[in-house]
Amino acid sequence: MQSAYQAGAVGDPGDGGFGATPAARFGLNRTLSAGYASYQRLLGPWLVKGGLRVELMATRFLAAADGMPDSNDLRWLPSLSLGRDLSPESRVSLSYTRRIDRPTTEQLNPLQTIVGATTILGNTGLRPSRTASVAAGYTYTAAKVTASGTLYARRLTDDIVDYRYAAAPGDTALVSTVENAGSGTSAGLDLAVDFHLGPDWAIGLSSDLSRVRESIPVGGENYTGALFTHLTKVNLTWTPAEGDRLQLQAQLHGRSLEAGGTRSGYQSVTLSYGHDVTSRLKLIVTANDVFNGVRRVTWIDTPQYRERSELAVPGRIVYLRLAYRLGGDENKAGAAAP
Repeated sequence: MQSAYQAGAVGDPGDGGFGATPAARFGLNRTLSAGYASYQRLLGPWLVKGGLRVELMATRFLAAADGMPDSNDLRWLPSLSLGRDLSPESRVSLSYTRRIDRPTTEQLNPLQTIVGATTILGNTGLRPSRTASVAAGYTYTAAKVTASGTLYARRLTDDIVDYRYAAAPGDTALVSTVENAGSGTSAGLDLAVDFHLGPDWAIGLSSDLSRVRESIPVGGENYTGALFTHLTKVNLTWTPAEGDRLQLQAQLHGRSLEAGGTRSGYQSVTLSYGHDVTSRLKLIVTANDVFNGVRRVTWIDTPQYRERSELAVPGRIVYLRLAYRLGGDENKAGAAAP
């Protein structure tokens, strides 16, 4: 994949920069190569599964990116899981996994973007953030109910966090950048229940309850924050008639940690309706964020500055989609078979 950025322009300021020669360009090529191997076998009543993912990210900076060294980042990501049936309805599992989250191209962009009194800078030296996790789960399945619970603990290192600081002592201008400055732990319980209430109704409930603790250097000091948070989801599906389906999806996000502060949670509701116009043609209408509830407030309190900002994301959008299926009619084909 290739991404290019451009910032600033030279020429007569009175022309607004239109048609002017770009003053700065930043570009790079990022190529991700990956392979995965897995193995499984029975050890008594336990089914053991092992996996190994190997991936190489090759980063090549393009013209006008002098002084930025190319890199080849190789990562080995193992996983191991064990599971067994306790009864025909219940099953337990244990697992260990390692994963990474690579920085985006925008986070690597070092060109200055000035927004008000804040200068936004990327960081070409960012490394992937790393997460190691262990989990123990239990699942129960009956005729109309499926329930599961998973206890987990995670260790986070090299977390990519937004980092803000004063450009100079006493200066009101801020510099906003990203760094591999975060490390911490999280532990929690992930619960999920699905109810099948006859042929017309289905209800799904899930909630991830966790305690998060993270340490981030802010303003030359080590800031440590901790909080309880959650991610709760509700999924309600109604099938009033054959070929019609109405679905409601609601999400409630709890608070999250920021460098030097916290960010409030938010909620969103999505409605969708599907109707089979014919055996091949289907109409789907989706309304995102029906109550326009995606608003987040950030509080920052560091030795250098204090900030309270509110971000509203306009996500109230209605999508209309028609889906047409090609190919033969399976039902007719089945009926015509001898």
